[in-house]
Amino acid sequence: MAGKLEALKAKYKLNVESETYLQQRLEKTGKLLDTCACVEETRVAHEEVCLKYAGEVEFEGEVKEFVVPSPTVTDGVPVDVIRPVILHQRPPILVYFHDGAMVFGSRKTAAPICKLLAREAKCIVVNVEYRLAPEAKFPACYDDAKCVVRWVMMNRSLIGAGNDSKIGVIGPGAGGNIAATIAHEVRGLAFQILVYPFVDFRFGQPSVEEFHLLGLKSQEHLTWCTEQFLSTSDEVVNVRVSPLLQPNFARLPPGLILVAEIDPMRDGCYEYKKKMKAGGIEAESMLLKGAIHGFFSQPGHFKELIRRALDKIIPFIKRNGTS
Repeated sequence: MAGKLEALKAKYKLNVESETYLQQRLEKTGKLLDTCACVEETRVAHEEVCLKYAGEVEFEGEVKEFVVPSPTVTDGVPVDVIRPVILHQRPPILVYFHDGAMVFGSRKTAAPICKLLAREAKCIVVNVEYRLAPEAKFPACYDDAKCVVRWVMMNRSLIGAGNDSKIGVIGPGAGGNIAATIAHEVRGLAFQILVYPFVDFRFGQPSVEEFHLLGLKSQEHLTWCTEQFLSTSDEVVNVRVSPLLQPNFARLPPGLILVAEIDPMRDGCYEYKKKMKAGGIEAESMLLKGAIHGFFSQPGHFKELIRRALDKIIPFIKRNGTS
């Protein structure tokens, strides 16, 4: 596998943070980014990596748990509402969906980046604990997400915002997939921020094959995650699962797509932006040179890449989320 890293470096100029991260993962597991094919072991390994590389984020404010009533979840959907001390007068609300291929990840693993976003954007962040597969397969995560967004729309003042505060959705990877789907399904959102999102679960773009061959994320791993998430193979073409296949892009809110250069999802990001623009939607993207998939959730290690991402995200939120 060390040869795979050298092959990757021969083709791309890795950001130093990406290179050291991959080297450390390689030394520990013998792999670059793939995880094991056992659900519980994968979850433990993912949380261990996230907590190690996410670091501690300086944050002044409060984190309060709410349980969102849901028609499909008896005990409701838990969320953390993160409210910094310093806020805009009518603070935007950012509903955050964590990454983890629909199988792993949690509010806990997303907490550092959510606090950083809340602090830097002077906004309220709602960190969502949506249900995971395989225990809760498609469409559970989307039902939970839609339920939370609608609840936030009806409870702005309850969570410390203004009655006219604007609401946006954000997520990396699988969380970006959820954010994209919710932007199609819920009217009234002010913006969407998609960070290297999964937009097509068919995984047929050239970048998927490219990084499979380079050892960064195998087709086998993507297939395994898809099998955990979906009940049948036909569901990959459901527009909720693969929002790239949505027939109408004309009713979306403005969007920002952050693209990691060294990422199987890269080509899908550009296809999605193209469809947004063809639908007459304000859509912009930023290519993070030398960045790998997964960096956004680990701000303790990827300090420079996160700073570059935030320098794009914060003005976008201010432009679309404040009045």
